[in-house]
Amino acid sequence: MKKWLLYLACVLLILGLAAAARADVAIDETNFPDAAFRQNILDRGYDADGNGSLSGEELENVAAINCANLGISDLTGIGHFSALHTLYCRGNALTALDLSGNPALETLSCGENRLISLNVSGNAELKQLECVGNQLTELDVGTCPLLSGLWCYQNQLTKLNVRGCGALEELYCDFNRLTALDLSTNTSLTGFVCIGNRIAELDVSACPTLGGLLDTEPHDMETYWTYGNPQSETAFLFDKTTRVICGDTVIEPTEPAADRVPGDADGNGETDMSDALCVLQHLCGQDSGMIEANANVNGDETVDTEDAVLILQYVCGWDAELL
Repeated sequence: MKKWLLYLACVLLILGLAAAARADVAIDETNFPDAAFRQNILDRGYDADGNGSLSGEELENVAAINCANLGISDLTGIGHFSALHTLYCRGNALTALDLSGNPALETLSCGENRLISLNVSGNAELKQLECVGNQLTELDVGTCPLLSGLWCYQNQLTKLNVRGCGALEELYCDFNRLTALDLSTNTSLTGFVCIGNRIAELDVSACPTLGGLLDTEPHDMETYWTYGNPQSETAFLFDKTTRVICGDTVIEPTEPAADRVPGDADGNGETDMSDALCVLQHLCGQDSGMIEANANVNGDETVDTEDAVLILQYVCGWDAELL
């Protein structure tokens, strides 16, 4: 008798788990708070049986979602589509986008929103990412090893992590606020545009195709150099204020850097307490995005604690001269 009761309990447990796995997701304000996104789900026919809910099977059948230019401000609920491969959500009013619930995502286009936060840390299958024309200050794609194309220009990026993206072939990060960029793991890079930033020195020694382009005759574009054909996928564009290193080849800047603000270590345009903190974080081995030319205020050739102290003294109104 006890064995039968145990058997019955196991069967009920299995049935309960199966029922939970098949639990429908109602297309309502609770699961999809944004009315425009909710309406798009209805209009696209994802609810095949028209019962107002999405079954597990219906969710699994959705491989691509196009919800561009609909005035959507919240994509909460997108994580229910765990089999999603492609998402087009350009031209909306999104300020944050978390795609950690979409592990199968391969293509993402979310440009021309108002994004200040973009989380793709759970998207190891991601191959194409376009997030142009947002307000992002940081972007980390280091957990996307299959990423082959990244278009993140016209943001406000001060930090961009592409370490670990060995498959990356095209990187367009122009017109941001980058002061440094580590390309040491991007050996497949063939198209790279970084003009309109504040990068003082750039090492492309790990990028053989870019290095080969440096052996060709450049095109003089007034404020930047163009190597290769910018209309193709093989081109290298960088500011004339940037020093470029590729093994033994060094291309020195041909124009002076933008006006230097002594003490403005974080590059926000003024010297304040955050700059001293930026220097100290750098000295502790943290990636603080420090602008070395601005942080070195004591006249020597290295940034050290003395620079941080001088900046603090200056901010506090003491008689401190920043060189």
